[in-house]
Amino acid sequence: EVTRVDNWAGALRGLIDNNELEKTTVVATGSHQRDLRAGGERLPGRRGGGPHFDWELLPLSFREYVQVAEPDLQLPPVLSTLTVEEVKTNSRELVLLRPRLISLLEDYLAVGGFTMAINDKASFGMIRAEIYQIYREAIIGEFTRAGMREPYLREIINWLADHLGQEFDYRDIALATDIGSKDTARNYMDNLEASYVAKVYYRTPDIEKLSPAFRGSKKIHPIDPLFWHLIRAWAASDPDPWPACIGAVQSSDGVGHLVESVIAIHLRRTFGNQVYYWRANNRREIDFVVSSPGAPVAILEVKYRQNVSGDDVKQVAKAGGGLVATRSKGGNLLEGAVYAIPAAELLVMLDAPSLGPSKL
Repeated sequence: EVTRVDNWAGALRGLIDNNELEKTTVVATGSHQRDLRAGGERLPGRRGGGPHFDWELLPLSFREYVQVAEPDLQLPPVLSTLTVEEVKTNSRELVLLRPRLISLLEDYLAVGGFTMAINDKASFGMIRAEIYQIYREAIIGEFTRAGMREPYLREIINWLADHLGQEFDYRDIALATDIGSKDTARNYMDNLEASYVAKVYYRTPDIEKLSPAFRGSKKIHPIDPLFWHLIRAWAASDPDPWPACIGAVQSSDGVGHLVESVIAIHLRRTFGNQVYYWRANNRREIDFVVSSPGAPVAILEVKYRQNVSGDDVKQVAKAGGGLVATRSKGGNLLEGAVYAIPAAELLVMLDAPSLGPSKL
């Protein structure tokens, strides 16, 4: 775990330059993305061959969670693009599995993909308070090692608990907290990304030529449901987050934001950084626009509820048509301009492995 060691890259560089690591592969690990990336940049020409130097070990994706929970389920191939045609073709194999997948997604929304939490739920029927504490202390530890203040971190967490999945600006955080400075607020948000707690998503000004509007409003999504529940409990000073976790998953109001976050992270893990949201001319936003190699820009809206009508997805149709992720509804809307698919089915078809080359 090299991120706990000062100047680890310099130490490795010395060993390499002195030929002390011949015929040796070194795997440098850690939980702080920024430090690992900076260390790798200090080792030019000393990292061997191959197309991928940087790999990430992340929580289990929903597809992996299903494979662990129900290894006998026959899942369809993963999607290579997010086109309506490919989604329709793959989803035909899931119709009979739909009730079971929806139930498994509800479990995943409560537990997440961290194996410690999954094992705790399997052993005790719940995630114990001490498991949440382990992850909370790990997050705090990353910030204190970076020389940041725990009270400021708590204020950031309190603010995030009410703004997950919503547009924000760093000035909003500065004005709503005692931090005061937008630069300091940005530094703490950047560290949430570097510590693998959450990811920031940008708006694209153009729905046909995707690019991040760095100076515009943005959104933030936790990398796993466990962290979403942890953040909410931290903000509420709740010593035992499990009851509130179950209540949030069963709440029709709160669970939609969580599903949107899970889809956001899975899309990023599948398609890389070319995942944005879009709003034009003060119209209602579209949750996701995604670019994948060799395919047109894909449009996806999240409506995690039982009843979804054509009126709910008119903006998707106006933008050229696309997908809507629902709770259980499937099929064509607006004469085929929009295709509805249950979120559980969409997620289980996304290729978002827990171990793979860095995409987040």
